[in-house]
Amino acid sequence: MGSQYTTIAAPSEGVYREKMSRFLAFAFPVSTADEAKATVKRMANEYHDARHVCWGYILGADGNEYLSSDNGEPSGTAGRPILSVLEGADLDHICAAVVRYFGGTLLGTGGLVRAYSDAVKTALETAVLGEARTMRHYSLTVPYALSGRI
Repeated sequence: MGSQYTTIAAPSEGVYREKMSRFLAFAFPVSTADEAKATVKRMANEYHDARHVCWGYILGADGNEYLSSDNGEPSGTAGRPILSVLEGADLDHICAAVVRYFGGTLLGTGGLVRAYSDAVKTALETAVLGEARTMRHYSLTVPYALSGRI
């Protein structure tokens, strides 16, 4: 048997506002790193007019594969807080992206950390959680004469 983990059943989203900046948060269930990166790329293309599209994903039954990006925000103020929220919710096989439209007021590093964290939390508030299990598929080829034994 594979290992069991908690993820979201379907994409979810939320909106967070801080000092005239608007943060659009999206969470997606993903199976692979390539799928997570393709999802982020799609979000960046869709919201090409945004100042930043920051993201993070967690994969692996133990959450041992993860990656994040601050996408131009000061180092550690966007991607890492996004991952922290996902880890704190004990979710796996999930990708979160936050689109920021700058409102003209600088938030500072602490304000950015809070804003990106709170934005992801708003997306997770509407998410439907589900249990999943990692499985392996095996294929075996045997001579017909042995098929009765197998």
